Amino acid sequence: MSMHVLSPVDAIKGMLQAAERNSDYRLTGCINLVASQNRISNTTLAFLSSSFAAKFASGELGSRAHGGAQWLDAMEEIVTSLAGRLFEPYFPEFRPMSGSIANETLLMGFAKPGDKIIAPSGIAGGHASVRPEGFAGFMGLTVLDLPFLDGGMTVDLDALQRLAALERPRLIILGTAKILFPYPVSDIVRIAESVGAQVVYDAAHVAGLIAGKQFQDPLRDGAIAFSGSTQKTFPGPIGGLIVSRDAAIFERVRDVTRRRLDNYQNNRVAAMGVVFAEMLSFGERLSISIVKTAQALAAALTEEGLDVVGKHLGYTQSHMLLLNTTPQGPAAVFRQKMESVGIFTTALDLWPEGGGDITNTNTNTSLSTRTGLRIGTNDIARLGYSQESIRRLASLLADVLLSRRNDADLRKQVMALAECHPDIADTFKLENVH
Repeated sequence: MSMHVLSPVDAIKGMLQAAERNSDYRLTGCINLVASQNRISNTTLAFLSSSFAAKFASGELGSRAHGGAQWLDAMEEIVTSLAGRLFEPYFPEFRPMSGSIANETLLMGFAKPGDKIIAPSGIAGGHASVRPEGFAGFMGLTVLDLPFLDGGMTVDLDALQRLAALERPRLIILGTAKILFPYPVSDIVRIAESVGAQVVYDAAHVAGLIAGKQFQDPLRDGAIAFSGSTQKTFPGPIGGLIVSRDAAIFERVRDVTRRRLDNYQNNRVAAMGVVFAEMLSFGERLSISIVKTAQALAAALTEEGLDVVGKHLGYTQSHMLLLNTTPQGPAAVFRQKMESVGIFTTALDLWPEGGGDITNTNTNTSLSTRTGLRIGTNDIARLGYSQESIRRLASLLADVLLSRRNDADLRKQVMALAECHPDIADTFKLENVH
């Protein structure tokens, strides 16, 4: 892609214009159904551009390498207290700057080159950071596929027991980007312990639901730690999170984090303080709304004649649903068409029809026979979508997939629905909580 050369001043003007248009377009003119994104508050946003963004002090709270950290430490002490209250009785580490860095920190802390790990395959939704093509491979780990039945929705415990007994892994990693239902963590922990392994839970997508007590608690069930992202079901800025089961695990996580990061984004830490305060105030209600909205949208899409994955299991217990577009055509085509009318989704591959064994899929898509759209309700739940709005949205999604309206009419209808929910619902604003 070629561009004409801009002067520095004109380049800045262009970026400012792009930021302004992005705000108008993304926040008021479209409907965001991307499961890995959320709506952050103005207060959270303000801290990202605060003076904390301009200086770093190296080291960590109470042990800085550079002078001038008095008020930075005061801020981080508050954030640490809020995070501790939210995740009590566990131990949170909020400094990683992405979910993938959180995953990598856990791999570095609890595995070593030459070890074997068991992790979800790409087609099941396993993240690249725990796969051979990502950090796990760079680190010299041998990655074995976590066996599933019923597509990616049910862990095959018998197959896992056999695999673990044969391969003696160091870690068993749970959690995917297609997570619809909780995993049998306690059963998997028993399998892991029988071969001297430990269980780590990649909660990138559901960390906010765990904090809101609307998803399983993997630490209570025996996992040593869970990693997460702070911009998915957590309504925060882009970043990572690790929550440890006990003090010994936390000290190892903290040690690796200290050595790996040294400097980190203090403005993001301050913004996360707002998010932790919000979650302490209304996180449970927000999480309930997110899950109920996902279930209602799945049911409404089914009524429109569309194929939502997992119907026989109740569609979903998380923030996302998976819509099989194979009968209508490739998901990538519909993702682009959705975007053209102002609806944002994610196209991905689905496991084979019939939901058989999807192990040994290191090529990621070799067994994939279907494509679909991943739809998240994080954003619209915080905007307070009503049952009527959910039904209208389902109808619009069906209009696109079934070609029931022209694009110009669809765009008008999308904008009309977006205008009905222009801002975060009052019940999910911290200033309205007493």
